Amino acid sequence: MAFSFTLSVLVVVALAMISKWRTEQPNAFFRKYRPLQLVGTGFIRLNSGNWTFAGGDSITAILNDRKVPNKLLFAKITDKDTISKTITGCDTVRLYRGFFVHINPSGVFLFDGQKPSIITGDKSNLRLNNIHRSPYFTAALPLSSGSFILREVKGDRQNYLVKLLNDQVVSNYRLSESKASYFSSDGELSADPTGRLFYTFFYRNQFLSLDSNLHILYKGKTIDTVGHPTIKDATITSKNEITLATPPVFVNKNSATNGKYLFINSGLKADNDADEAFNTNAVIDVYLAKNGHYFDSFYLPLFKNSKLREFRVFGNRLLVLYPDCLYFYKLNF
Repeated sequence: MAFSFTLSVLVVVALAMISKWRTEQPNAFFRKYRPLQLVGTGFIRLNSGNWTFAGGDSITAILNDRKVPNKLLFAKITDKDTISKTITGCDTVRLYRGFFVHINPSGVFLFDGQKPSIITGDKSNLRLNNIHRSPYFTAALPLSSGSFILREVKGDRQNYLVKLLNDQVVSNYRLSESKASYFSSDGELSADPTGRLFYTFFYRNQFLSLDSNLHILYKGKTIDTVGHPTIKDATITSKNEITLATPPVFVNKNSATNGKYLFINSGLKADNDADEAFNTNAVIDVYLAKNGHYFDSFYLPLFKNSKLREFRVFGNRLLVLYPDCLYFYKLNF
Protein backbone atom coordinates (compact mmCIF):
# COMPACT_ATOMS: atom_id res chain seq x y z
CA MET A 1 0.00 0.00 0.00
CA ALA A 2 2.82 2.41 0.95
CA PHE A 3 4.67 1.59 -2.27
CA SER A 4 1.52 2.24 -4.31
CA PHE A 5 0.97 5.61 -2.61
CA THR A 6 4.61 6.64 -3.10
CA LEU A 7 4.48 5.66 -6.76
CA SER A 8 1.30 7.71 -7.26
CA VAL A 9 2.95 10.76 -5.69
CA LEU A 10 6.01 10.37 -7.89
CA VAL A 11 3.83 10.16 -11.02
CA VAL A 12 1.98 13.36 -10.08
CA VAL A 13 5.24 15.19 -9.38
CA ALA A 14 6.74 13.99 -12.66
CA LEU A 15 3.71 15.15 -14.65
CA ALA A 16 3.86 18.56 -12.94
CA MET A 17 7.56 18.89 -13.78
CA ILE A 18 6.88 17.98 -17.41
CA SER A 19 4.11 20.59 -17.58
CA LYS A 20 6.45 23.24 -16.05
CA TRP A 21 9.19 22.32 -18.54
CA ARG A 22 6.77 22.66 -21.46
CA THR A 23 5.74 26.10 -20.19
CA GLU A 24 9.26 27.49 -19.72
CA GLN A 25 11.18 25.90 -22.59
CA PRO A 26 12.12 28.05 -25.63
CA ASN A 27 8.87 28.68 -27.50
CA ALA A 28 10.12 30.46 -30.65
CA PHE A 29 8.38 33.79 -30.13
CA PHE A 30 9.23 37.21 -28.69
CA ARG A 31 7.30 39.90 -26.83
CA LYS A 32 7.34 43.69 -27.10
CA TYR A 33 7.63 45.60 -23.84
CA ARG A 34 7.43 49.37 -23.56
CA PRO A 35 8.09 51.23 -20.30
CA LEU A 36 5.48 52.98 -18.16
CA GLN A 37 2.50 51.21 -19.70
CA LEU A 38 0.62 51.02 -16.41
CA VAL A 39 0.71 52.70 -13.03
CA GLY A 40 -0.58 51.24 -9.77
CA THR A 41 -3.16 53.53 -8.16
CA GLY A 42 -4.03 51.59 -5.00
CA PHE A 43 -5.62 48.48 -3.58
CA ILE A 44 -8.32 47.20 -1.25
CA ARG A 45 -7.70 44.31 1.13
CA LEU A 46 -10.38 41.61 1.06
CA ASN A 47 -11.59 39.61 4.04
CA SER A 48 -11.49 36.24 2.25
CA GLY A 49 -10.25 34.50 -0.88
CA ASN A 50 -13.74 33.61 -2.08
CA TRP A 51 -14.39 36.74 -4.15
CA THR A 52 -14.78 36.72 -7.92
CA PHE A 53 -15.71 39.42 -10.42
CA ALA A 54 -19.44 39.89 -11.06
CA GLY A 55 -19.30 43.16 -12.99
CA GLY A 56 -18.29 46.78 -12.72
CA ASP A 57 -17.14 49.87 -14.57
CA SER A 58 -14.34 52.44 -14.40
CA ILE A 59 -15.68 53.70 -11.06
CA THR A 60 -16.79 50.58 -9.18
CA ALA A 61 -15.80 46.91 -9.15
CA ILE A 62 -18.54 44.43 -8.21
CA LEU A 63 -17.46 41.19 -6.56
CA ASN A 64 -19.49 38.10 -5.67
CA ASP A 65 -18.73 35.50 -3.02
CA ARG A 66 -18.20 32.15 -4.75
CA LYS A 67 -19.69 30.30 -1.77
CA VAL A 68 -22.60 32.65 -1.01
CA PRO A 69 -24.61 33.50 -4.14
CA ASN A 70 -26.45 36.51 -2.74
CA LYS A 71 -23.39 38.23 -1.23
CA LEU A 72 -21.90 41.19 -3.14
CA LEU A 73 -19.11 43.65 -2.51
CA PHE A 74 -19.07 47.02 -4.31
CA ALA A 75 -15.50 48.40 -4.31
CA LYS A 76 -15.02 52.08 -5.15
CA ILE A 77 -11.90 52.52 -7.28
CA THR A 78 -11.25 56.19 -6.48
CA ASP A 79 -11.74 56.32 -2.69
CA LYS A 80 -10.84 52.63 -2.01
CA ASP A 81 -14.02 52.09 -0.02
CA THR A 82 -16.32 49.03 -0.02
CA ILE A 83 -20.04 48.53 0.45
CA SER A 84 -21.64 45.12 1.09
CA LYS A 85 -24.98 44.42 -0.59
CA THR A 86 -27.32 41.45 -0.84
CA ILE A 87 -29.14 39.95 -3.81
CA THR A 88 -32.71 39.02 -2.86
CA GLY A 89 -35.10 36.53 -4.41
CA CYS A 90 -32.70 33.57 -4.42
CA ASP A 91 -32.98 32.54 -0.77
CA THR A 92 -34.98 29.40 -1.53
CA VAL A 93 -33.20 28.51 -4.77
CA ARG A 94 -31.07 25.37 -4.62
CA LEU A 95 -27.84 25.92 -6.51
CA TYR A 96 -25.06 23.59 -7.55
CA ARG A 97 -21.38 24.30 -7.11
CA GLY A 98 -20.20 26.29 -10.11
CA PHE A 99 -22.96 28.92 -10.06
CA PHE A 100 -21.91 32.47 -10.88
CA VAL A 101 -23.36 35.96 -10.78
CA HIS A 102 -23.10 38.61 -13.48
CA ILE A 103 -24.19 42.24 -13.20
CA ASN A 104 -24.34 44.70 -16.09
CA PRO A 105 -26.56 47.67 -17.05
CA SER A 106 -29.27 45.21 -18.20
CA GLY A 107 -29.73 43.71 -14.76
CA VAL A 108 -28.48 41.11 -12.29
CA PHE A 109 -28.11 37.49 -13.43
CA LEU A 110 -27.61 34.24 -11.54
CA PHE A 111 -26.38 31.36 -13.72
CA ASP A 112 -26.37 27.67 -12.78
CA GLY A 113 -25.45 25.49 -15.73
CA GLN A 114 -25.79 22.18 -13.88
CA LYS A 115 -29.43 22.69 -12.93
CA PRO A 116 -29.79 24.34 -15.48
CA SER A 117 -31.22 27.70 -14.52
CA ILE A 118 -30.89 31.39 -15.36
CA ILE A 119 -32.52 33.79 -12.90
CA THR A 120 -32.65 37.49 -13.70
CA GLY A 121 -33.70 40.67 -11.96
CA ASP A 122 -33.44 44.42 -11.69
CA LYS A 123 -30.02 45.94 -11.06
CA SER A 124 -31.49 48.89 -9.16
CA ASN A 125 -32.84 46.77 -6.29
CA LEU A 126 -30.79 43.57 -6.83
CA ARG A 127 -33.91 41.43 -6.69
CA LEU A 128 -34.19 38.25 -8.78
CA ASN A 129 -37.70 37.58 -10.08
CA ASN A 130 -37.55 35.92 -13.52
CA ILE A 131 -36.55 32.30 -14.27
CA HIS A 132 -35.47 31.35 -17.80
CA ARG A 133 -35.38 27.88 -19.33
CA SER A 134 -32.09 26.87 -20.93
CA PRO A 135 -30.02 23.87 -21.99
CA TYR A 136 -27.23 22.70 -19.71
CA PHE A 137 -24.23 25.00 -20.04
CA THR A 138 -20.65 25.43 -18.82
CA ALA A 139 -20.18 29.18 -19.42
CA ALA A 140 -22.52 32.12 -19.99
CA LEU A 141 -22.75 35.85 -20.59
CA PRO A 142 -25.87 38.04 -20.59
CA LEU A 143 -26.52 40.33 -23.56
CA SER A 144 -29.80 41.73 -22.22
CA SER A 145 -32.52 40.78 -19.75
CA GLY A 146 -33.77 38.02 -22.07
CA SER A 147 -30.78 37.25 -24.30
CA PHE A 148 -27.75 35.17 -23.35
CA ILE A 149 -24.68 33.53 -24.86
CA LEU A 150 -24.05 30.05 -23.45
CA ARG A 151 -21.41 27.41 -23.98
CA GLU A 152 -23.20 24.09 -24.34
CA VAL A 153 -21.90 20.54 -24.63
CA LYS A 154 -24.11 18.84 -27.20
CA GLY A 155 -24.77 15.15 -27.80
CA ASP A 156 -21.54 14.70 -29.79
CA ARG A 157 -19.63 15.76 -26.64
CA GLN A 158 -18.33 18.89 -28.34
CA ASN A 159 -18.50 22.51 -27.22
CA TYR A 160 -20.81 24.99 -28.93
CA LEU A 161 -21.62 28.62 -28.32
CA VAL A 162 -25.39 29.13 -28.46
CA LYS A 163 -27.51 32.25 -28.33
CA LEU A 164 -30.60 32.00 -26.14
CA LEU A 165 -33.33 34.54 -26.90
CA ASN A 166 -36.63 34.44 -25.01
CA ASP A 167 -35.79 30.90 -23.80
CA GLN A 168 -35.18 29.63 -27.35
CA VAL A 169 -31.85 28.75 -29.00
CA VAL A 170 -31.72 30.93 -32.12
CA SER A 171 -28.12 30.43 -33.30
CA ASN A 172 -25.03 28.39 -32.50
CA TYR A 173 -21.36 28.07 -33.36
CA ARG A 174 -19.26 24.92 -32.97
CA LEU A 175 -16.01 25.57 -31.10
CA SER A 176 -14.45 22.12 -31.49
CA GLU A 177 -12.42 20.96 -34.44
CA SER A 178 -13.46 17.69 -36.09
CA LYS A 179 -12.75 14.66 -33.86
CA ALA A 180 -10.86 16.86 -31.42
CA SER A 181 -10.65 16.30 -27.69
CA TYR A 182 -13.59 17.71 -25.75
CA PHE A 183 -11.18 19.82 -23.69
CA SER A 184 -9.31 21.19 -26.71
CA SER A 185 -12.01 23.84 -27.17
CA ASP A 186 -12.14 24.89 -23.52
CA GLY A 187 -11.65 28.62 -23.05
CA GLU A 188 -12.98 31.89 -21.68
CA LEU A 189 -15.87 33.97 -22.99
CA SER A 190 -15.87 37.77 -22.71
CA ALA A 191 -17.79 40.67 -24.24
CA ASP A 192 -17.19 44.38 -24.76
CA PRO A 193 -19.75 47.10 -23.94
CA THR A 194 -21.26 46.89 -27.46
CA GLY A 195 -21.99 43.15 -27.20
CA ARG A 196 -19.11 42.02 -29.40
CA LEU A 197 -17.88 38.66 -28.14
CA PHE A 198 -14.44 37.14 -27.70
CA TYR A 199 -13.65 33.50 -27.02
CA THR A 200 -10.06 32.76 -26.00
CA PHE A 201 -8.92 29.13 -26.15
CA PHE A 202 -6.92 27.85 -23.18
CA TYR A 203 -4.77 25.28 -24.95
CA ARG A 204 -3.96 26.72 -28.37
CA ASN A 205 -2.89 30.06 -29.83
CA GLN A 206 -6.28 31.19 -31.03
CA PHE A 207 -9.12 33.50 -30.09
CA LEU A 208 -12.38 34.31 -31.86
CA SER A 209 -14.21 37.57 -32.36
CA LEU A 210 -17.95 37.16 -32.93
CA ASP A 211 -20.98 39.40 -33.17
CA SER A 212 -23.96 38.96 -30.86
CA ASN A 213 -25.58 36.52 -33.32
CA LEU A 214 -22.47 34.28 -33.25
CA HIS A 215 -21.25 35.24 -36.70
CA ILE A 216 -17.46 35.12 -36.88
CA LEU A 217 -15.87 38.54 -37.35
CA TYR A 218 -12.34 37.14 -37.44
CA LYS A 219 -10.16 34.37 -36.02
CA GLY A 220 -7.14 35.76 -34.21
CA LYS A 221 -3.88 34.13 -33.20
CA THR A 222 -1.82 34.77 -30.10
CA ILE A 223 1.90 35.36 -30.60
CA ASP A 224 3.05 31.95 -29.36
CA THR A 225 3.43 28.93 -31.65
CA VAL A 226 1.13 26.32 -30.07
CA GLY A 227 -1.34 25.81 -32.89
CA HIS A 228 -2.59 22.38 -31.82
CA PRO A 229 -3.20 21.39 -28.20
CA THR A 230 -1.55 18.22 -26.93
CA ILE A 231 -4.51 16.94 -24.94
CA LYS A 232 -5.85 13.45 -24.35
CA ASP A 233 -9.23 12.61 -22.86
CA ALA A 234 -9.81 9.89 -20.29
CA THR A 235 -13.22 8.43 -19.48
CA ILE A 236 -14.31 7.47 -15.96
CA THR A 237 -16.80 4.80 -16.94
CA SER A 238 -18.30 4.34 -13.46
CA LYS A 239 -19.26 8.04 -13.34
CA ASN A 240 -19.82 8.55 -17.08
CA GLU A 241 -17.38 11.47 -16.94
CA ILE A 242 -14.66 12.77 -19.23
CA THR A 243 -11.43 14.06 -17.69
CA LEU A 244 -7.90 14.96 -18.77
CA ALA A 245 -5.47 12.07 -19.09
CA THR A 246 -2.44 14.31 -18.38
CA PRO A 247 -1.96 17.85 -17.03
CA PRO A 248 -2.50 20.34 -19.87
CA VAL A 249 -0.23 23.22 -20.85
CA PHE A 250 -2.11 26.50 -20.56
CA VAL A 251 -1.31 28.65 -23.58
CA ASN A 252 -3.80 31.32 -22.49
CA LYS A 253 -5.31 31.82 -19.05
CA ASN A 254 -7.62 34.72 -18.11
CA SER A 255 -8.76 37.23 -20.72
CA ALA A 256 -10.72 40.48 -20.75
CA THR A 257 -11.64 43.28 -23.15
CA ASN A 258 -12.45 46.96 -22.86
CA GLY A 259 -13.66 47.23 -26.47
CA LYS A 260 -10.44 48.70 -27.84
CA TYR A 261 -8.08 45.93 -26.77
CA LEU A 262 -8.20 42.24 -25.90
CA PHE A 263 -6.00 41.39 -22.90
CA ILE A 264 -4.79 37.79 -22.49
CA ASN A 265 -2.85 36.37 -19.55
CA SER A 266 -0.38 34.11 -21.34
CA GLY A 267 0.88 30.88 -19.82
CA LEU A 268 4.00 30.63 -21.99
CA LYS A 269 7.42 32.21 -21.62
CA ALA A 270 8.73 34.11 -24.64
CA ASP A 271 12.34 33.67 -25.67
CA ASN A 272 13.13 37.23 -24.54
CA ASP A 273 11.46 36.79 -21.13
CA ALA A 274 14.01 36.41 -18.34
CA ASP A 275 13.33 33.40 -16.11
CA GLU A 276 13.03 35.50 -12.95
CA ALA A 277 10.71 38.04 -14.59
CA PHE A 278 8.44 35.32 -15.95
CA ASN A 279 8.31 33.41 -12.67
CA THR A 280 7.58 36.46 -10.50
CA ASN A 281 5.00 38.13 -12.73
CA ALA A 282 1.90 37.38 -14.75
CA VAL A 283 2.35 38.23 -18.44
CA ILE A 284 -0.44 40.11 -20.21
CA ASP A 285 -0.39 40.18 -24.02
CA VAL A 286 -2.47 42.91 -25.65
CA TYR A 287 -4.23 42.64 -29.03
CA LEU A 288 -6.25 45.14 -31.04
CA ALA A 289 -9.91 44.23 -30.66
CA LYS A 290 -10.82 45.46 -34.16
CA ASN A 291 -8.59 42.99 -36.03
CA GLY A 292 -6.73 40.79 -33.51
CA HIS A 293 -3.25 42.17 -34.30
CA TYR A 294 -0.67 41.98 -31.54
CA PHE A 295 -0.06 45.34 -29.87
CA ASP A 296 2.16 44.95 -26.82
CA SER A 297 2.81 43.11 -23.53
CA PHE A 298 3.30 44.02 -19.89
CA TYR A 299 4.00 42.35 -16.54
CA LEU A 300 1.71 42.22 -13.52
CA PRO A 301 3.73 41.49 -10.36
CA LEU A 302 3.00 38.96 -7.65
CA PHE A 303 1.12 40.13 -4.58
CA LYS A 304 2.29 38.34 -1.41
CA ASN A 305 3.87 35.68 -3.65
CA SER A 306 0.55 35.04 -5.41
CA LYS A 307 -0.13 35.60 -9.10
CA LEU A 308 -3.42 37.12 -10.19
CA ARG A 309 -6.60 35.06 -10.09
CA GLU A 310 -8.70 37.23 -12.39
CA PHE A 311 -8.66 40.65 -14.00
CA ARG A 312 -11.04 43.02 -15.76
CA VAL A 313 -10.51 46.16 -17.83
CA PHE A 314 -12.93 49.11 -17.87
CA GLY A 315 -11.75 51.94 -20.11
CA ASN A 316 -8.19 52.65 -18.98
CA ARG A 317 -8.74 51.04 -15.57
CA LEU A 318 -7.21 47.60 -14.99
CA LEU A 319 -8.63 45.73 -11.98
CA VAL A 320 -6.66 42.74 -10.73
CA LEU A 321 -8.00 40.24 -8.22
CA TYR A 322 -5.51 38.44 -5.98
CA PRO A 323 -6.50 35.90 -3.28
CA ASP A 324 -6.98 38.60 -0.59
CA CYS A 325 -6.61 41.89 -2.44
CA LEU A 326 -8.15 43.90 -5.27
CA TYR A 327 -5.50 46.02 -6.98
CA PHE A 328 -6.11 48.99 -9.31
CA TYR A 329 -3.94 50.11 -12.23
CA LYS A 330 -4.22 52.90 -14.78
CA LEU A 331 -3.27 52.01 -18.36
CA ASN A 332 -1.20 54.55 -20.29
CA PHE A 333 -2.16 53.46 -23.79
